[in-house]
Amino acid sequence: MGGRRHRGRRRRVGAGRQLSGEQAEASEALRRVQQALDTLEEGKRAVFILFELEGESCEAIAAGLGIPIGTVYSRLHKARKLFMEAHARLVAAPPRPLARSQTVTS
Repeated sequence: MGGRRHRGRRRRVGAGRQLSGEQAEASEALRRVQQALDTLEEGKRAVFILFELEGESCEAIAAGLGIPIGTVYSRLHKARKLFMEAHARLVAAPPRPLARSQTVTS
């Protein structure tokens, strides 16, 4: 019975290295998204996050922020454009060196 518990915990040799690479890539992608979001002015960023990431409707955003629906549409349109431009610049930039905590050791 004790052997059964350990079967699920076994890992293939080298799986940790591959996972570390995937984790590093995911971490870098999240960093680029956060940097792109950080380029947006607060009002545009709030609308963008509420709509694109939180799934709120434009009507709910307008009511929640106390702004006209047309302002929500305008901010969302501009935020999408600015986000895509900023993210494209970050993707095209040369990759940053890995931090010590992200390096893969043999």
